[in-house]
Amino acid sequence: MSEMDLEKATHSAAPKNVSYWRLAIALLLAVCISFIVLVQYEIFSMPMLNKPEPYRDEKGGIHVVDPEGKKECVVLWTGHLVQEFVDPSYCYTKEERRTFLRQLVFTFHDLMEGASIEYWIDSGTLLGSYRDKGLILHDIDADVGLTKENFDKLRQTKLNVPSDYELFISDSPHYREGPFDFLPGRFAHKRTGLYVDVFEFLPSEDIIEKTVVETMDFDVVGGKMKMVGNDSNNAIVHWEKDAVVHMVIESKEQHVIEQLGPVTSDAWYACAKCVEYRRFVVPKDWILPLQKCPFDGKEVWCPAKQFEYLDMLYGDSMMTPINPND
Repeated sequence: MSEMDLEKATHSAAPKNVSYWRLAIALLLAVCISFIVLVQYEIFSMPMLNKPEPYRDEKGGIHVVDPEGKKECVVLWTGHLVQEFVDPSYCYTKEERRTFLRQLVFTFHDLMEGASIEYWIDSGTLLGSYRDKGLILHDIDADVGLTKENFDKLRQTKLNVPSDYELFISDSPHYREGPFDFLPGRFAHKRTGLYVDVFEFLPSEDIIEKTVVETMDFDVVGGKMKMVGNDSNNAIVHWEKDAVVHMVIESKEQHVIEQLGPVTSDAWYACAKCVEYRRFVVPKDWILPLQKCPFDGKEVWCPAKQFEYLDMLYGDSMMTPINPND
């Protein structure tokens, strides 16, 4: 082959070699890009694929697991949550739950104060204030009470409830119905389903009989008659001889006691000193006038006679912490 022919052959083969190299480089780039995309998919999708699923135990508690493994999530006790607001994937700790509950109480307090509606913290929430100056460590809900007069006022008052919360009040033109006949009110946190139970305390009367004992000492002259006694009891006594008389007069008096209490229900089954099972009723002056009391750094409203009130509910062991959720 002449030099001219060799040069022609070389020039004619060069474009083909360049095309092969370009194709090889393009294929290599495509493989690299595919590998990078695959690695990114594995990195970002595997946590989603391996995300732990919540599960429900035999008691109905939902066990939530933090996908990042950074939090110890509380068990969601569905019996103490508003079901429609429960998110089984939302993980929050015990301390965060306490924060939510405190804010529920404080927000309810502010709403009532703004509308001049009287309320008081009740049950375990009251016990926490009396014993611990705040929320009990293991509490998973809160309780308040209103007299019928104030509950009726709440029914007719349209409050500016913050968007994170919902108020349920039975027989009201402004709110959805409360959860039960015996529990006509509830104030709920829409992110978690945690709530404050709102009880209506109805007026009643009780007649109690008291024994009144009076004593008398007097001198009598023999042969004389003397009228002795009090406004409701008297007697004519006659002695033959002079004497010194000591007399004891016992009488019965009836007193009407004004009372307040919610509807009889299982909500009060654990009342320690209630006379009737499931019926919690106390003298009106145990509740009114209301008094301010401490609650985790703020002041809320409490019954007038907190010790008597709590002693009725919890008995002699009320100052001993017990965790019913263990």
